[in-house]
Amino acid sequence: MNAEKNVENVEKREKEKLGIVPYIALIFALLFFSGILGEISKIGDGKWSWLGAFDYVTLCGKFGTMGELAEGAGTIAGNFRGIGGSGPKDAFLFAVTLIPSVMFALGMVRIITNLGALNAAGRLLTPILRIILGVPGDAAIALVSNFQSADVGASLVRSLKEEERITEKEQLILTAFEYTSPGIMVNYFSIGAAVFAFLEAPLYIPMVLIIVCKFIGGNLMRLAVGKLIKLS
Repeated sequence: MNAEKNVENVEKREKEKLGIVPYIALIFALLFFSGILGEISKIGDGKWSWLGAFDYVTLCGKFGTMGELAEGAGTIAGNFRGIGGSGPKDAFLFAVTLIPSVMFALGMVRIITNLGALNAAGRLLTPILRIILGVPGDAAIALVSNFQSADVGASLVRSLKEEERITEKEQLILTAFEYTSPGIMVNYFSIGAAVFAFLEAPLYIPMVLIIVCKFIGGNLMRLAVGKLIKLS
């Protein structure tokens, strides 16, 4: 029943006429959530810093520190979460730190959705994503956002399911894709930078390998739900 309703929704959206605004909104959304503009903004001694104004992570900002210590005096907390916490108390504070970024992302998604970006994604990217991952083009923004934030990617997948733009099978495929190395753009160029000096291969090789593994994970789930699990 859900699959039939999903098909009806897809057919209805395909009949809608789209102007140029939805496609502009789609391009903006893909760049905004991909992290590309954020990385470019760090190049050239501030020459391209203005591009950070169009990057999700940059606009999310950061929490302030709890104070200052003299050099070598010890360690101080980077924000109100503190350091050395554990258990439900630390988990609760960690969850609180996610609220601003998730709320901001969902607000931006609502804006671009109202501009027709998801419908444009469905028109343009469904033929490609159906082949390489087995999901509709509507999921493109969720896939791209996962490159910067695991939480935002997961929230968008949930929204797509609630709006009946994807089926339960497609939801599982997207979850498998996003579960593999989420937030790669942020983590690779921040935490991963510590080992860049020891790499014998070009910097893009590990990133490409990770992205390929994400698609492998999604397709393994695609195979599982297609052959082993009977879902609508």
